[in-house]
Amino acid sequence: MRAHLIIICLTLISGSALLQAQKTTNQHVLLIGVGKYPPATGWPELSSTQDIDLIANTLTHLGINESSIHRMSEQEVTRTSILKSIQKYLTDACKAGDLAIFHFSGHGQQIPDDDGDEPDGLDEALVPYDSPKFYKEGINEGQYLLRDDDLATALNAVRMKLGPQGQLFVSMDACHSGSASRGRVRARGSDIILAPSGAQHQSALSELEVITADRELSLNKDGLAPAVYMYSSSPRQLSYEFDQDNKRYGLYTYALCQSLNSGGAESYMDLWNDLKQFVEARNSMQTPFAEGALRSPIFMRQGAQPSINSFNVLQKHGNRTLIMDGGSLHGITAGSEVSVINYASKSVLSRGRIVQLRAFDAEIELNNAINLPPKESLRVRIDRVNYKEEGCNLQLIIDDRQLGKKVIRNLKNFALINQITHKNADYVLSIHSINKDSLTYLLQTSEGDGISTDTVIKSGNPDRWLQQMHNDLTRFVKAKRLIGLETMNDVLSAKVFLTLSNRNVMSIEDSLPVLKNGQNVYIAVSNMGKEAFYFSVFHVSNSNEIQRLVPDSYQNPADFVLDPGKTKIILNILEITEPFGTDVLKVVCTRHPVHYGLTRGAGPSNPMKTLLDLLSGEEEITRGKTASISSEQGFIGTYVFRTCK
Repeated sequence: MRAHLIIICLTLISGSALLQAQKTTNQHVLLIGVGKYPPATGWPELSSTQDIDLIANTLTHLGINESSIHRMSEQEVTRTSILKSIQKYLTDACKAGDLAIFHFSGHGQQIPDDDGDEPDGLDEALVPYDSPKFYKEGINEGQYLLRDDDLATALNAVRMKLGPQGQLFVSMDACHSGSASRGRVRARGSDIILAPSGAQHQSALSELEVITADRELSLNKDGLAPAVYMYSSSPRQLSYEFDQDNKRYGLYTYALCQSLNSGGAESYMDLWNDLKQFVEARNSMQTPFAEGALRSPIFMRQGAQPSINSFNVLQKHGNRTLIMDGGSLHGITAGSEVSVINYASKSVLSRGRIVQLRAFDAEIELNNAINLPPKESLRVRIDRVNYKEEGCNLQLIIDDRQLGKKVIRNLKNFALINQITHKNADYVLSIHSINKDSLTYLLQTSEGDGISTDTVIKSGNPDRWLQQMHNDLTRFVKAKRLIGLETMNDVLSAKVFLTLSNRNVMSIEDSLPVLKNGQNVYIAVSNMGKEAFYFSVFHVSNSNEIQRLVPDSYQNPADFVLDPGKTKIILNILEITEPFGTDVLKVVCTRHPVHYGLTRGAGPSNPMKTLLDLLSGEEEITRGKTASISSEQGFIGTYVFRTCK
């Protein structure tokens, strides 16, 4: 089972709001901290028990009953006792609809994967009090560590008990990466893998890394409670400590409590944005990571609204120009209207519009010159999506005048269609009567390529079949836009290709690989550049269906990292089926993980949608100018192949 060492935000909010939630929700909290490891284990001392005190005091101050909070520290913390405590204080104590919280502060370590479920060939693990740092055959082979797989199994049992109406929050201030620390700051964890000297694991020492696309563990699996996970650092980083008022805390834990006590966060997305800014401003080597039901109100607060769509400010140029961290890959459109807000107070400081759009960021011009506070305290909110920079002009050909009037009225309600014209159209919709009861329609490009066709009943309102036609057009435009994104880069550069699972050689026709019905295909990605990158892979079928293959919705984007000269093969990912034709793979490579969907708003009325929300078919496509793509931002490449019987 694929599992992550999870870390979720202990959400601490204003006391009155939390008390309101308590009226209908029972809460169960388990806090675990290990700081004074025995000298014989080789682990340096941490301030983990002070983390536990800080969190517990904050929780009680915000309204959680002290009797609901259970602590474990120092020598109490063993692999067995952690699992037993999760069972006793969370699984057994919870009822359907309750809230459960789990937090661990201490060291983390990597250990060779024992079941083939990890993309990097390593399991992440918590380090209990009695787990030595160094491998010793027959004495310490990892049996004292708590692997991520075992932790996930225990926490999934909690989620099953809570049910779909409950919630689980898990928080972890422990390093679980393989990156060495630098400087004179104290790090939580180690780059030392618990394995025999010289032992090889897939990612660190192998030219070829194989990933099994395991979808068994879903963040939103049926029957389980929604879960939100926050990590103190990304998988390739360590987590660090922080001095405040002559006391040491985990930097992540302190940021978490500080951010939550500020009272500005409505949802976990708001909270994550806030604590991420706090941590990165104080240690550039540590980047918190979050996943799960991030749009959910903190602690199941009644009446709270999911987060608005907002983006961080990357740069300020003078007093009228800003660069934000959302671009065309996040569903942004040129010319859209925005507000610049103070994150803490939610007050609007200025308004403006997007004047330049790139794949990963966008330039904003403010309406008026203004002295803004530091960029860390600013957010950009999308107020109105621009629909007029580039729309789809549609030519209508119809032989029934009365029906034509109804059709025109309906077409004007579709956001994607800019105007209905008699010439110079992007697309042509032809509607012809077959007899008095039925008609046929054909949607084509201006070059005559077919997009959609059907025979329907003529009588009644044409809403239903026009909506289907519009859906087909939307899928076509989405696919066209994604395929059109392309950039070349010598620093960040990748090659994506396919290989048959049976290792047979693929046929080639007209310089394109040809895959046959029923064949299972693996996807391979090679780093051809000079720097490591994080990658995503999309599949655009010949029927304009778009799917994000890597990472899928169950996987951590930070796991899909690739060093220069290395190749990863993703198994069990693509099966060739009808319809047959020309398909496209798109690979997106960036210096940082792309968390698709994190900026999604409260509902269908919210104008900002992420690219992946758009591609999923759940949301309406927006219009906008074709994005310019800076090679400094990332690499986007293409692989074309054909499918047949």
